Amino acid sequence: MRPPALVVLNPGAHGGRGRERFERVRYALEAVCTPTVVTLGPDWSPVREAIASGTRMFVAAGGDGTVNALVNALDRERGDVPLEDLVLGAVGLGSSNDFHKPVRRAVDGIPVRIDAGEAVLRDVIACTWDDGESLAMVSGSVGVTAAANAFFNDGDAVLRALKSRSTLAAILWSALRTLARHRGLHGRVDLPGLEGVPLCIDNLSVLETEWLSGTFRYDTPVDPTDGHLQVDLLEGRGRLGTLVALVALARGRFSGRPGTHCARVRSVTVELDAPAHLELDGELHRARTVRFDVLPRRIRTCP
Repeated sequence: MRPPALVVLNPGAHGGRGRERFERVRYALEAVCTPTVVTLGPDWSPVREAIASGTRMFVAAGGDGTVNALVNALDRERGDVPLEDLVLGAVGLGSSNDFHKPVRRAVDGIPVRIDAGEAVLRDVIACTWDDGESLAMVSGSVGVTAAANAFFNDGDAVLRALKSRSTLAAILWSALRTLARHRGLHGRVDLPGLEGVPLCIDNLSVLETEWLSGTFRYDTPVDPTDGHLQVDLLEGRGRLGTLVALVALARGRFSGRPGTHCARVRSVTVELDAPAHLELDGELHRARTVRFDVLPRRIRTCP
């Protein structure tokens, strides 16, 4: 018998083509569950009501931001139901879909993670900052990639034109334009050997996957089930050095290069001299002091 599932659909994904793209994979979803589809919005009562009625499978149909919104809603609305009892699936309708990488299954070119029978427990990133808190499933960052994400979301005429033609080209334009205006963030990061040391932070990524965005990925192995965070820091490199690092990152190379620091930790705190962009699964905030931890509880995710 197919289990019931609540699907949270973001119709605005992929330049407003989210609903159209979802219809192309609906049949595959209906083959493994009985879906009820609701539209992403400010009202999360459907999630609370679904949990209360016994639904345990939830599917984020959108980009990484939709995955982020749904996992936060599940933890917030679950009541006495353990987070570990819930299953998170996803249909990748977004621009980069890093939650799905490496893609193991695609339907009509759209990545899907919908096999609840094979779901495994996965770590969740817990992030707190000056006046906020949020969970993340993919990654968090401060520095050039967070600033590039902010530009990717807001954009300009060139970016809008590129988005309609090539996601990779839009990501590269966002990175290059941001880099042209890049100034390192002054602050401190409490990584082993760097405690209390003033740094000029070009980029800091906290990850539960090797993938950053598009073809950009780290060469530091990540196990999203081992109770640790992967932290990759680039500092003191300036615009040219950061550009060189980004070119290498597009080829999956990072560790061992000048200005890089890599560590597996259970928590990390970043203290900036001034507020800057904080990115969590593509969602943007402003923060000065940020702490990343591994959430004490995990959630089951479809492969």
